[in-house]
Amino acid sequence: MGKTKAKTQHRGRRRPGVAAPVRMTLEQTLEAAQSELEQFHLEEARQLLSRALDMDPDCVRALEMSAGLLLDLDEMESARTLLQRAVQLEPLTGPTKFLSLAQLLQGREAADCYEKAVQLLTAEAEAAPAAAAASGDGPSPARRLSCAFCALAELHMTDLCDEPDAETRCRNYVSRAVSADPSNPEAHQTEAGLLLVTGDTDGARAALRRSTDLWLPAFQAARAGAAAGDPLEVCPLSYDLRLAAARSLIEVKDWETAEQVLDGLAEEDDQVVDTWYLLALAAFEQGGEARAGARPYLERARQAAEQQPEQQDPEMTEHVRQMLEELGPAPEGEQEDEDEGGEDEWTDDEEDVEMDAANG
Repeated sequence: MGKTKAKTQHRGRRRPGVAAPVRMTLEQTLEAAQSELEQFHLEEARQLLSRALDMDPDCVRALEMSAGLLLDLDEMESARTLLQRAVQLEPLTGPTKFLSLAQLLQGREAADCYEKAVQLLTAEAEAAPAAAAASGDGPSPARRLSCAFCALAELHMTDLCDEPDAETRCRNYVSRAVSADPSNPEAHQTEAGLLLVTGDTDGARAALRRSTDLWLPAFQAARAGAAAGDPLEVCPLSYDLRLAAARSLIEVKDWETAEQVLDGLAEEDDQVVDTWYLLALAAFEQGGEARAGARPYLERARQAAEQQPEQQDPEMTEHVRQMLEELGPAPEGEQEDEDEGGEDEWTDDEEDVEMDAANG
């Protein structure tokens, strides 16, 4: 009986043709994470960013990117912790982390972060004004500086309104916001907010007109297909800022412009309670024949609130009830239309898009 031949040990060898796994550098890992973020692959990006922070826990770029991802995931506390660490590591450069952190803070802490961002953005704009103006990679330093001044003005109209010099500082910030970038619609909208607070309705109406003239015509043209491009790419204002603009437009009784802004918002997202409420409010406060047009918007606001309890606001809910009560019972034919219709034009449009995509 012969000896059993010992098994050859292959541990550590690699099959022919199979490449060894490449260990990415920190920079390569961050670039890969950026690519995943651009494709909205959030979980893959999160894993890569976690690996990057394992390689270097003090990498400010990794900290900022991770914080941005966490903000998208509504993990605010974790994002704040990372941004605070980034600020500790690099307190003299990088305005973005200060702007992001400021949005997670309140009162004086938030103002201090915005002030630091203003210092850094001012230095950037002064260092290369021509290059900054010509840059197509995101907002220019001038636009970001203007928006930072807007945020400071808003803070002094809200959290810091009880400070002795709040109004003076607010006026100064508004002036600097407009001066930094006269083409920034947010700057003129913030000016309108200040004028409303101080009781200057006519001045606020004029400021709102300057603001909407900078974005609404192009946005409406894109919505109607009369101009190339996605309406959301044409518009420089977030959903929340446009919603705030609509509130102010209603306050100054610019009904037509308010309805144009709100129609665009409802088309973009028909599940936001505030949008339907404001459409109803604009129609209701116009009075006359327009008032009856508030009813379907009030019903949509009530439906959206029932479907999304997290958006419910007791005061708004009560006001919706009061307006419906004042309007009285719906005419019989209108009630039948509401019962049978159910879905509105925005839902129908979305279904058409989905069908076109399926057939395409």
